[in-house]
Amino acid sequence: MVPPDPPPATSNSKLARDYVTPHKISLLVLIKEFCSVRQHSLQKRPLQKMEDITWEHTIKQNRDFHSTMLKLIQNPDMDLKRLINIIHPVIHPRTYQIFVERLHKLRKNGIAAIMDYIATLDSLLVEPAPVLAVIQKSSVLGLFIRHMLLAFDKLSFSLVTKLCRKFHTYFDSAFVQCVDESVEIPCGDSPRGEDLEESFYEECQVFASQKQAEFFIAQQAALLQINESAALSPFDLQQKIRELMKGNPELYEACFLSYLNSLRVKEYRGARDNLYHHFDRNTTVPQECKASATSEDLSRSSRYAALNLAIFHALFAHRDEALAALNEAIMVAQEVNDNVCLQYSLAWFYRLTTENKEILIERSIAKSAELGLWHLSSLGLQALTKLKSTTPALPSSVFELLTKSDIQNCQHSMTDMLGSAISLRAGLWGHYGFSFLQLLFSEILLYMKTADPMRGGVYHIGEGVCLALRNLALEYSCRGLYTDASGVLAVARDLFPTHSEHSHIWQLADLIIKFEKALYQGKWLKAQQTQKGIAIFDKDEGQLRKAQLLFHQGNLAEADTILKGLLDGSETKQISPFFYVRVLLLRSELLSATPNNIMALPLLMTGLSKCETYHLSGLLSLTLIQVAALQHVYGSETLSRTQAFEWHRRFSEGRESAKDDECCSCPVTSSIAENIKKVSVAVHANRQQTICQIAESVGISEATRQRILTRDLNMHRLELGLPKQALVLLDQIYISILTNRSLYDKGSCCFLYARCLACTSMQNENKNSEYSKKVILKAISMSNKALECLKTIKAVQKMKSVLCWQAYVYDYLGMKTERNDAAYRFKNLEDELT
Repeated sequence: MVPPDPPPATSNSKLARDYVTPHKISLLVLIKEFCSVRQHSLQKRPLQKMEDITWEHTIKQNRDFHSTMLKLIQNPDMDLKRLINIIHPVIHPRTYQIFVERLHKLRKNGIAAIMDYIATLDSLLVEPAPVLAVIQKSSVLGLFIRHMLLAFDKLSFSLVTKLCRKFHTYFDSAFVQCVDESVEIPCGDSPRGEDLEESFYEECQVFASQKQAEFFIAQQAALLQINESAALSPFDLQQKIRELMKGNPELYEACFLSYLNSLRVKEYRGARDNLYHHFDRNTTVPQECKASATSEDLSRSSRYAALNLAIFHALFAHRDEALAALNEAIMVAQEVNDNVCLQYSLAWFYRLTTENKEILIERSIAKSAELGLWHLSSLGLQALTKLKSTTPALPSSVFELLTKSDIQNCQHSMTDMLGSAISLRAGLWGHYGFSFLQLLFSEILLYMKTADPMRGGVYHIGEGVCLALRNLALEYSCRGLYTDASGVLAVARDLFPTHSEHSHIWQLADLIIKFEKALYQGKWLKAQQTQKGIAIFDKDEGQLRKAQLLFHQGNLAEADTILKGLLDGSETKQISPFFYVRVLLLRSELLSATPNNIMALPLLMTGLSKCETYHLSGLLSLTLIQVAALQHVYGSETLSRTQAFEWHRRFSEGRESAKDDECCSCPVTSSIAENIKKVSVAVHANRQQTICQIAESVGISEATRQRILTRDLNMHRLELGLPKQALVLLDQIYISILTNRSLYDKGSCCFLYARCLACTSMQNENKNSEYSKKVILKAISMSNKALECLKTIKAVQKMKSVLCWQAYVYDYLGMKTERNDAAYRFKNLEDELT
């Protein structure tokens, strides 16, 4: 029936009525013409023309037509342009042409044509000999046709006239934009869509039935959970919800869908109001229905309302409000012994609390498995896995927990949890320093077929997919493949638009890639802009990146202040050991560039202890590189690894001085002009001396010599000889660095290894021998590998350091041509990279 202005409904019987609309007339025409072709081919009349005999629907066209019709009947009405775009690739071109011509005839001939045509639909359902019926009365299409026939018979002549006017508008406003331009249909003097008055549009508005609205709500709610990109955009979805509410004012499920839609765009007030409207049923239930509402239904509504309110506050990071609502949900659930609600509340409680978290998760896993809540049980196992990864637990036990989650996911076909488990496994491998395996499992997730045939073949694209794309983009950027990284982020941008719940994942990755690229290339202004963007998504990460930028700019004091703040903040708030070690590494690198560079060693020892305790092999390799670099600076008398751990132990016990320890190189506070002059003469006489050799020749302590070199002579990184311990450390981690670290780390490691080799040869007693020269040439070859790595990511500042060192070594070997080439590359490096 043509819908009147919707009054406030008082019962559900009125909502269940069927309306005849222009869209449903188009569906009836489509069914009739398709069945006519089908009936025509079944009869096989001998007088058929040859071209008509070959014109039959294929099996695929029949199958596609029926599945498409099912979706069109279930979904709300749509305009003719969208309908044509849907059916055009499905049916035979000749059938499509007949369909369009029939619509034009109905438009041209008016009311009589529509009434006569609908009267002929009975022929599809009856079976008078010799005609065979092609539609069963009890089928989906048969029921649809019978409902439309009954609804049309109930229309008065004035309503039929109004329906005809609506059909004219429906045809005229859309058909001028049809995709098939081969069919030319004149529309006469009928008005165009843009010339129609707004009042006429409002008169032609069609409201969806209750069943259509419920189907649409269930479909969109499912898509928001499994594949947000396949759902309508937030604006279009909200417009559609308003239309559904006009025709179905008591459809409270629409309020919850509007609540989910508001959460997508982080609209606090809209989400809160829609959540209240959904659960506030008692004030709008009709008086005749209140008696049937049991106390159990009201209690169930109240406890789940409190639970959803807690979830709402948790999503907006309102921890206190979320805990208050959660306590209310738990109390109400305990009164009626609702174990399901209690387990969902417990799942959110261990997410919000910081005390006894492991015990709460273990209880949730056990009880959820007992109640058959396998989704919650698998979720708890993954939460426990993530929690264990930040403790000193063995990686084998952590992955064993995750395997239990995989078993449950496979046993109960939980595709969404299987994807999140794979993404968590990839994250764990990256956390432990195996980026190759992290990339491998990210690719496995992206290649995995997650389409659910029960949901129309829609792929499950959630947070795990976004994390996998993030991992892929970061790995490409670490390899210098910035174009490929941008392509991956473009895919993530299409799947997870800016209004998406998980869009912050790829946005943060994009900013980090741009920051590192600008930092390597020395573009400080661009790096500063991207650092501010990083701070929006992650405050602590933004502070660390700011300190890194200030350090590269040479502003060591301000960078050190930021890093101290991060380390001090770790005592008051929970930060992961991974982030803590990163801060230690950056601060030790900063201190190594200051006169107080010896103080970097306790930080490195703390970092080593943390890495070994929490099994962070990737950061352990980077820490050992810095230890080797310090050994390279201080010469062969620096601390061995065993001594360094012993020193770290003593500092942990409260010791403040290392003056009596062996080879501590502790700086002193006094240096006189005579000593400064002696050290300067000794250094310029032979730059290949070690710290001990200079101290012995001048007659001063090593600490005084170190102080003079760094503060008075400004020689913070003077290459004074290489201890063998540095080479031993580099040999231990060299393969790990080349396998799992970025090109910048690989280049830095190769460069340090080259310096170690060259200095070892230069300190040799037979430094003028052929063997020593071969070792130095091998070191130069290693430095060329470092240049290749650094050139790929365009790390200009680091490349200049390598070229400067190469020029010095070539000069030492007397290879003037190669020295001049290195110096020329140093001078024109920026032009070479552009």
